[in-house]
Amino acid sequence: MIDIKCIQQYFVQNSQCTLPSGPAPDSYRVKSVPMYIPHVNVTFILTDVDIKGFNDFKIADVNKKTNTVLLEVEFRRLWIYSPRTIISYHRKGKEPLDLIDYAFIEYLNLSLTLTAPQINNIDMSKNHIYTYVSDSNPKTGLGPIFTDNKDHAFARNPHYEQSIVRPCSIHDVNCIRGFFAYNTQCSIAEGPAPDPFVPDKIFLPTPHANLTFTLNNPQIKGLNNWKIKDINKITGVLVMEVVFDSIVVHTPKCIVTYYRRGKEPLQTADYTEIDYKGLSMTLTIPDLKDPQLSEAHVFTYVPDSKPVYVLGPDIYKMKDPEFQRAIFVAESKVEISLVELFVSQGPILFSKFFQSSICDTAHY
Repeated sequence: MIDIKCIQQYFVQNSQCTLPSGPAPDSYRVKSVPMYIPHVNVTFILTDVDIKGFNDFKIADVNKKTNTVLLEVEFRRLWIYSPRTIISYHRKGKEPLDLIDYAFIEYLNLSLTLTAPQINNIDMSKNHIYTYVSDSNPKTGLGPIFTDNKDHAFARNPHYEQSIVRPCSIHDVNCIRGFFAYNTQCSIAEGPAPDPFVPDKIFLPTPHANLTFTLNNPQIKGLNNWKIKDINKITGVLVMEVVFDSIVVHTPKCIVTYYRRGKEPLQTADYTEIDYKGLSMTLTIPDLKDPQLSEAHVFTYVPDSKPVYVLGPDIYKMKDPEFQRAIFVAESKVEISLVELFVSQGPILFSKFFQSSICDTAHY
């Protein structure tokens, strides 16, 4: 028998939380929930979201092991409804295509596993939550804007080329720099980008394999070998596509984490390296007057579905069969792994290129 009051007291004593005054509200509202489905280039943005079912739960397990606290909670039924869901289909060198209508999804027996690495000073903002969806075919519904026009909703606009407005020639980089400087109040940057560019950490989830690759001080080369393939304004949205000849990412220490239901994650580490050829990044800016470009979106297209990569031998030495299976899944479905990796990695690389070689917004 799980003693919920004991669990509550444990967290109160070991973190900065307080005892709840009562049961969780049955209806919990969230302003916006983005849901990325990178292998089909689609993003769902659920707005004004109503989530029900937080009171119907059971604690499946709680334990301490190797100085880590694990808490698994299973919700019997979670109902998520959004009266205004935006579905964006991202495209190489073009603005996304959007549709808007309602959407809902029902999850049965949804398991959430909290991992808290510091048992005496639990910081809820630094913990990891792994979600296990036992129902592989949850009940879903989409509004008629999505379903009635599914064959034509994202069809090509025959007048697309005629409606393009190009503020600069794609070969006139100085014009492009000046265009951004005038419209976003950034400072013209003429490069070069650091080579290598060495960020502190990059977290790269690959959810289809339950893995996260944490790149510690990765050395990224190739941000200066680029060309602008297109820049245009259409329906008030600015689109710029940049192609990089080759980007090589070498990480002296890459931590590979495998998440499990109701258990602590498994980790191993070694060096990694990957070489991306002909990488295309499409920047979409819906509001040029925003100095920080906070609504900008970067879509990465990887033309080479099997890039040259190396994982250090220690990564393969983990004997746990579940971990080995996860590595096999990630490697056997490299094309899916790549698009999942670039949900996080693409904006980081493009931002460094843009700030160094086009226009710097850092001082605003």
